[in-house]
Amino acid sequence: MFSLAAFAIFVGVAATYEFPGPAPPDRNVGAQIVANIGPNGLRTSAQPYADIIVPGAVVAAPYLEDVYNYTWTRDAALTLQYLVELYERDLNQQLKNIIEEYRYLQPILMNLDTPAFHRPSPMVFETGETLGEAKYNVDGTPYLGDWCRPQGDGPASRANALMRYAQWALDNNEREYIRHYHWPIIRNDLNFIVSWWNESMCDLWEETQGYSFYTRMVQYKALLFGLNIAKDLGVSDDNPSVVKWVQIAPNMRCSFESFWQPEYNHIIANREAPNDRTQMAMDTVLASVHVFDPAQGCDPGVFTPCSDKALRNFKRVEDEFRYYAEYKINEGIPEDKPVHLGRYAEDDYKGGNPWYLLMFGAAEFLFDAAIVWDQLGKIEVTEISLPFFQQHVGNITVGMYSAEDEEFDFIVEKVRNYGYQYLMLGNSMIPAHSDGINEQYSRDTGKPCSVRHLTWSYTAYGTARDRAFGILDRPWFASGPAQDSADQIKPQDQCDLGSLASDFNWDNPEFGYPPLVAKEKKPSSPPLEKEDTQDDDRLKARSMVTTSKVENDSSDYNATGGEVPEASTADVEDTATEENGSGEATTSCTTISPSEPTPSEPKVEDAGTAFLGPSVVVLTCAIGLAAAFLT
Repeated sequence: MFSLAAFAIFVGVAATYEFPGPAPPDRNVGAQIVANIGPNGLRTSAQPYADIIVPGAVVAAPYLEDVYNYTWTRDAALTLQYLVELYERDLNQQLKNIIEEYRYLQPILMNLDTPAFHRPSPMVFETGETLGEAKYNVDGTPYLGDWCRPQGDGPASRANALMRYAQWALDNNEREYIRHYHWPIIRNDLNFIVSWWNESMCDLWEETQGYSFYTRMVQYKALLFGLNIAKDLGVSDDNPSVVKWVQIAPNMRCSFESFWQPEYNHIIANREAPNDRTQMAMDTVLASVHVFDPAQGCDPGVFTPCSDKALRNFKRVEDEFRYYAEYKINEGIPEDKPVHLGRYAEDDYKGGNPWYLLMFGAAEFLFDAAIVWDQLGKIEVTEISLPFFQQHVGNITVGMYSAEDEEFDFIVEKVRNYGYQYLMLGNSMIPAHSDGINEQYSRDTGKPCSVRHLTWSYTAYGTARDRAFGILDRPWFASGPAQDSADQIKPQDQCDLGSLASDFNWDNPEFGYPPLVAKEKKPSSPPLEKEDTQDDDRLKARSMVTTSKVENDSSDYNATGGEVPEASTADVEDTATEENGSGEATTSCTTISPSEPTPSEPKVEDAGTAFLGPSVVVLTCAIGLAAAFLT
């Protein structure tokens, strides 16, 4: 059984927080997430998924007709990082199987031919062929349609997820296992970062090319995290890869200031992006959340949640939706109350609506800030952050407030309660009869719309709810090489922003595969329908992967001990899937009648039969694949 006291030893529990209202519901997010992972999830084990999805594929949302029927590098990595948190709490074998299947799939995806590198590009010689690919088909083949490529945050997020598991494994006598099977993937992703960190790439929304703040932040975390893991694995300081990581990390930190817009006091989401957006966007808030570690304190240089610039940026982005976005749902909301948040005010994707994961991300940002203030025992209010604090404590002034001051607890409580209000506001937009979380809800009516059962929505809710209860993830920053690198602060005019792509090469990694015994072979996948000239390439790539089952302890994973709720379509809005130039659907929400079935959604009946045991990937052409790695 999961013991909160025992868990605090490994991960950490912040000060107890008394909610001003009902406790946030659990919503069975662990089970809901696992239901979207192939091949044994409740949704992915049903036809037509059962014959095509490969083990370890995290489906963005399980709808075969929709543009979300893929495994995104970033979404999958964020999900796996949260599953590692859950695994560390109760050591559930099924979660470990999923983590390992995910790890096993990554080298296969990293060595596929995709459109990002079908054109002449030096990147292919530096990184391998698909490290910058945003998404893949759930059968383990490349997605060959039009998309915004390459994307830089995916490799960093994947490395962060694998290193998060490595932390636990290294504490449990699995050093050689991590060194042989996980480290080559991590190393390749980190080398991708140092080669191309300052090149123009697609942002996390896959809509625009430029220099993304979110991407830069998760890349910086990955490099520092990698330095610590390398040391724990016994990798020498003069290792060529480590030398480059040490060299690049201070320059990357130095570059963050170039994203700050002092005239308007906000973070620029994408520098040099070829569009007319204001660049005030919620992904700048997500960046602070996804790299959070209390050990970094309130460091404005890396925009930690409690730093003055991050707080002012939060208010500026929030005000965009409070005053400027055309959200009927925000009309009349008092200035001291949360508003509904989308990606950015000018967004028109599927109508440009609020996103559940962004509401939960806002809540987590505020919880993170309050947690660090409690740990530090002080709050510094600067001229930059003053408007943020005045929103919650009207008569506050610039200055330092320590734990001994009567105002301290009041300030922390106000900000923490504001985070709670964001979490519960997002919750209130989920129909009472359904635990399913969509991607968006209508900016006019508040009804859920866009795709149902978005995996990232569940992950975002899970992490935000944990922080609300004061449950923290393991620190990644801590001390050691990461701290040493962070201390190397350069003035902005001394930043070396040049790419090392022209003078840095390394050998392709020798990916390791642990021996796995295949038991019951799954039926081979049916032929794919013809997709112009893509068919041959997809079939060729899929021939690399087959699936089979192995026996395990047959334990079922349900994060809360309850059932995964049966899907309901009442009061839910959906969208058509007309694609724009980026390959994304872009229409406004339209209401689904309660009598209509949700498209291609398997009925969820019994969580007790959800997970029948792990499946593993078996390479059917191991010799050819190994040769590809070594050439």
